Amino acid sequence: SRVATVHRILGHWAQSCLSSAGGLPFPQGPDRLRASFEVAVDACVVDLAKLHDALPQDLPEWLAEERQASSALSHPGLAGADSETLSARQQVLDVRGLLWALDPPVEAWAAAWSPEEFWRSVRQFLQESPARLAAAPCPEWWKAAAPQWDPAVLRAVAPFHPRLSCRRRERPAAGGASRPQ
Repeated sequence: SRVATVHRILGHWAQSCLSSAGGLPFPQGPDRLRASFEVAVDACVVDLAKLHDALPQDLPEWLAEERQASSALSHPGLAGADSETLSARQQVLDVRGLLWALDPPVEAWAAAWSPEEFWRSVRQFLQESPARLAAAPCPEWWKAAAPQWDPAVLRAVAPFHPRLSCRRRERPAAGGASRPQ
């Protein structure tokens, strides 16, 4: 079954944005967007590691039986591929590889005119990526533990840059009187 990685990444990213001090600054530069995207993907990968660890160990005899009963894979980790030839734990590892291979269009995201446009383009990227087809065991606890998308991320604050002031300091003159510097 599909592990809903698109929704999980969006949920992690939204929760991360909402926990930032002062709210979600908008707009953001490409470097900051890439970093925050990678944090969301890494959080999803941590969830996958928990799922992987919760699955039973793959016994060699089970794998041999699965391979005999199944045909070759079209692409590991994707729904529609013959996932029966892969162990459940290997399927989770393949999904992790799909997530790590994502190459987001951060330049395009940075050019978004509004938070709505930004999140729409993020969602579109994820829904058109191989991550949308990621297949691995999906127990109920995995679904229940998923971080939720929060529309509050659509409210953003303008980044604030403290004003640099140039105060003139007075420097003592040779005779003890001060003069502007």
